Amino acid sequence: MSNDSLRGFLLTLNQEQKTKQRQELREQEVKRLEAENLAETRKSKEELSVIAAPPGWDIKKAIADDADQLLSDMVDGACSRDVIEPANAKVIQLNGNDIEFSGLLNIPKKIDDWFEVIDAMAKDFYQKFNKIPTEAQAWSWLHSDPPNGYTLTADTDRGEDCLKMPGIKNLGRKSFNGRWEKYTTQKSQ
Repeated sequence: MSNDSLRGFLLTLNQEQKTKQRQELREQEVKRLEAENLAETRKSKEELSVIAAPPGWDIKKAIADDADQLLSDMVDGACSRDVIEPANAKVIQLNGNDIEFSGLLNIPKKIDDWFEVIDAMAKDFYQKFNKIPTEAQAWSWLHSDPPNGYTLTADTDRGEDCLKMPGIKNLGRKSFNGRWEKYTTQKSQ
């Protein structure tokens, strides 16, 4: 075997070893990603197991039978907002006077009376027009056609248009605009 042939053989052997090493690294990375994904899935299922369920649900049986189906039911709206809160969030039990939110808006971490009113307005608007209102439409509808069960009046506070509701702090236009943006901005995955 000549020196050139030997050199070519060693070069080919070296390239094959490098290719094999790259393949092994890729396989290790795939296994690591699969393990990470499995861990996230387990964590999600564990979180689901501690979430409060609405009256009449046998949560332990549902999770034991099919945790994926439970998640699907929650996403499809079979459960109220209280059920799909993260496990470390404060769980609020619904009573007969509580309402469920429409699911049209992002639910803030801190829910107050104004969110309830804005969500009810968005639901009414959606039922009438089959679309979510724009910011201007939402503000206008709160002024002209507040949701049933809410007494809203238009006023001005320190030169700014605002809405008043008995016993609740006024909602100014700027504050409403900020809320509307948070409630309607698509969350990144």
